[in-house]
Order: sequence, then C-alpha cells, then structure tokens
Amino acid sequence: MIKIIGRAISDIIRHPSGAVIAISGVDPNSPSTLSYFVFNVHTRTVDRVKSDTYLECKFGPEWPAVTLRLSDTVACSCAPLEDGGAFVIYTNGDTGVFDEFGTLSGTGRLLYRGEPAMGAAPQGNDVWCCVPRNNLIVRYNVARDLVVMRIGGTDQTSFGRPVDVSAEDGKLFVCAHGSRAIKTVDMTDYSVSDLYEFSEPVFRYIRSGGHEIVALASGVYML
Repeated sequence: MIKIIGRAISDIIRHPSGAVIAISGVDPNSPSTLSYFVFNVHTRTVDRVKSDTYLECKFGPEWPAVTLRLSDTVACSCAPLEDGGAFVIYTNGDTGVFDEFGTLSGTGRLLYRGEPAMGAAPQGNDVWCCVPRNNLIVRYNVARDLVVMRIGGTDQTSFGRPVDVSAEDGKLFVCAHGSRAIKTVDMTDYSVSDLYEFSEPVFRYIRSGGHEIVALASGVYML
C-alpha cells in the first residue's frame, strides 16, 4: 500500500482524477476548520482545493441548492439517483431526497428493525445502505419508502459491522469495520465474497482512474 494521508480524515469522495479528501485540524490556529485536498492517482500528488470541489463531487452539479438544506455536509453520505435526483443519509438514519434541481422533496429516517442505516450506493432509483448494528446491508426503494431486500443479519457472518457501501461494475463494495475487511456483493446473484482484509478498521473504499483507494483508521492509502 502507498500512504497518501497519514492521519484520520473526516471524509473522502471519488474525484475524476482520484479522490477528494476532507481533513480537520490542518490549520493549528483553527483546529475545527476543514481543509480539502485532491489526490491524483496518476501523478500521486496531493493538492489543496476549495470546498466547492468537494461539494460538487459529493452532491452533484446542484450542490449549492442541496447543501443549503443540510445541517452538515461532511457527516453524511450521498447517492445520485437514476432520475437525476440525490439521496442523502446521516449516520443516525436521517434522510433527505432531492430532485434533479436540488429541491428537497422529502425527509425521513431509515431504520431497519429499529436500528439506523448509513452509507449509500445507488442502484437505479434504489439505494443500498448499511445497518452496522444488525450486521447487514439493505436495498431501499426511495419512491416507496420501503426496504425491498436484505443481505446479512445478526446471525450471519457475511459482514462484520458494515459502515459504508459503494457500487461499480455490477458489484457492491462493503466496508466491514468490525471484521476489518472489504466484501463484494455480486449484483447478479447477490453472493458475498472477500476482497481485502486489513490489520485495522476500514471506513471507505473507492475505485477511481483504474486505481483503488482505501480509508483506514490510520489514514488513506492507494492499494
């Protein structure tokens, strides 16, 4: 692994050239202020950028309208929907649904068996989310406000406290914090396989520009 950032981060989002990373405490005079950096997978350089770069990558072209309705733009996940809208979810399960113009069209709270969901990966106008305390992921139909599928469970070993999920090339990539591993789910038959295992907790996995980037407890690395 190649170390990109040797410290804990606040968030990391896919960027056309690699990843954009949000970090707090970079400025010693303002420890609570967030700073933003883009890691280029081709040049392997890290450059400081404005918050606009992070917000557009995370919330899409209508980010100014979307972020006006959010209490915190970092402590949430966002998945683009097939109809041009966006689905936002916080770690306590609070959700917001936005249309293609960035207008808030609905709010709610996504719970599964009483436990909050978090993380978001799109599949058409549905989203996949993690339910860490129940050791599972769910497919949620936004329009019907309904969980339509579940993979895993408290009595199963498919995942170990999943905390984030992403989708690409017909697969889901699930970051299992408890088992310190990344799992894949094949979307054709929903089979679960091991991809990577680490010696510390894993929080985020990104594929960008033909490269893989992972956020661990100790920092950000390119695999």
